[in-house]
Amino acid sequence: MKLDKHNASLILVGVIVTLFFVFIIVAGFFAPDDATAGIEDSEAKALAESLAAMVWWMTVAVIILPIMMVLIVLAAYLFITEDRASRFLPARPEPAPVQAEKVKEATTPYDVLDLRYARGEITRDQYVSMKADMKILKV
Repeated sequence: MKLDKHNASLILVGVIVTLFFVFIIVAGFFAPDDATAGIEDSEAKALAESLAAMVWWMTVAVIILPIMMVLIVLAAYLFITEDRASRFLPARPEPAPVQAEKVKEATTPYDVLDLRYARGEITRDQYVSMKADMKILKV
């Protein structure tokens, strides 16, 4: 797989999503130590537990969220600056198509008439009438 800006931005998006899930797992399932064991008052204990949970979430967020922000900015930069036009071009340039032979000069009046009609110089009605005139005159 060729690692260009598009693929790198997709890989970074995958890393960001994975890091977000790691953040949720770490902050949600690994709780801090129970530092409120010595508190007797139930209100004070509840307040201390909620503050401990808040500090735990903030600590994990302070570590992981800046990393995620840098990765998001990097992925956005790579996605925005990628060269989208070159993704649809072939890897190797193909040789230019061979030009068709140039139409030879008309030698007979019929050829001249056919050539003028083919080029769009005359309309179909004009072509038919001129061809009929040529048959009458037997040119």
